[in-house]
Amino acid sequence: MSGIIGLTNILLEKGLPGEYGHYLDKIKYSSDQLLVVINDILDFSKIESGNINLEEFPFSVNSVVDYIKATFNELAQSKGVTFDIVIDETVKLDLIGDVVRINQVLLNLCSNAIKFTPHGTVSVLIESRKLLDDPQSVCLYFTVKDSGIGIAEDNLSNLFESFTQADSSTTRKFGGTGLGLTISKRLCQLMGGDITVHSTQGVGSEFVASVEVKLNNQALIDDTPNLIFTDPFDVLIIDDNEEDLKVIENQLTAMGLACTACSSAKQAIDIIEQNKEKFKVIIVDWIMPAMSSETFLTRIYNINPQLCNNIIVLTRDHEVLLNDVANKININTILQKPVYSSVLYEEVKSRVVGSFHEVPKENAVSEQSLAGIRVLVVEDNSINRLIVTNILENSGAQVYLVDNGLECIQTVKLEPFDIILMDIHMPIMDGVEATQIIRNDSDETIANIPIIALTANVMKDDITRYLSIGMNAHVAKPIKTQKLRETIIRCLNK
Repeated sequence: MSGIIGLTNILLEKGLPGEYGHYLDKIKYSSDQLLVVINDILDFSKIESGNINLEEFPFSVNSVVDYIKATFNELAQSKGVTFDIVIDETVKLDLIGDVVRINQVLLNLCSNAIKFTPHGTVSVLIESRKLLDDPQSVCLYFTVKDSGIGIAEDNLSNLFESFTQADSSTTRKFGGTGLGLTISKRLCQLMGGDITVHSTQGVGSEFVASVEVKLNNQALIDDTPNLIFTDPFDVLIIDDNEEDLKVIENQLTAMGLACTACSSAKQAIDIIEQNKEKFKVIIVDWIMPAMSSETFLTRIYNINPQLCNNIIVLTRDHEVLLNDVANKININTILQKPVYSSVLYEEVKSRVVGSFHEVPKENAVSEQSLAGIRVLVVEDNSINRLIVTNILENSGAQVYLVDNGLECIQTVKLEPFDIILMDIHMPIMDGVEATQIIRNDSDETIANIPIIALTANVMKDDITRYLSIGMNAHVAKPIKTQKLRETIIRCLNK
């Protein structure tokens, strides 16, 4: 699948004329659908065997809403279906749980709702209830309601069975594996909840998914009390969460800094426009109402592009969700809440040390180009080598190819490289062993070469293992062009 999707994307970028481009679009659509089927079957097998591990990371309910809106708004509009998402005012936004699996459940429920609603409305209501036996946790409820074709009462009993749909004609007309609801229900049950359904044929359906999550009440962990800046300067802090805002302001004030605190992006923009050169550092929360963080950061960039070099973004989301925006406007620092005060101190300090000094062009790497960057690609599969080479050379990089980890180790001792793209499973010597040897090399230049894992292994345990042995990042196969470029840029800029 990696080869099929990768080569198809290469051909699509060539802009082939007429029917050739049309056929390629069909190939891409079919391969993407097949990848969904494969992933569904793999997910189902992991759940059935008990080998699925849930993660616990900070996240915001707002980020879930943004993700679902971005995924389905255009599709709903194209069908003439009204798509609304409402968050009940009692819902605590900052939580801890497996947001990837929560999104997976909602993607399935919303996809079905829109797919089986020819016209009318689809709505998502997000509510929460306290858990009597655990005051630090809540149960989230996602009610997905549609005015679609509905489900006959005699088909409801087997709706969550493996490889089944409401009836055989549904599969033929709408497609699907019949695993989506099964997987979603099992995931909810693994997260301490469930999925229930009420439906009337010809009227519509209502699915209620519930999951248990923990409350995330910390914005900052004070681990070092004696951090002081000897030369005070001005810092602007923006966070709509008043408790978080106060905690961060107090901590920075204790470090000897002069803080201006804002609870809204609009207020911050007004202050920056009146004081374009005042603030050495800007600290901003990623999730804000009224104005999106992307819009806010773009506005700052338009006011003074140099300010973006000194912005620190705080978030309870996964860093990867922000990278697209961050790379567009040179946001180099993204910290997850709760952040250690020592980490915040060092990041603020590093911003000021290089404050408003532009990086020389010969040393800078733009988001569009990797011109002049020497990349060693360690990959034994000829099709994957072709795909990676095409992506890198189109970005201006100089590409060098070797077949396995042993050749990689021999090559880095002969020639200098800026970065290594390392496959994991290879003959003679795999990527894990090769990375360990490189990291233990007596030559510091070799030992510190950035290494990115290129692999189809995307499980948390796999990625954690790669990072623990010294790899800098991970890019999944099938390889996405923009993702690979952005990851390389991020590793080179660290």
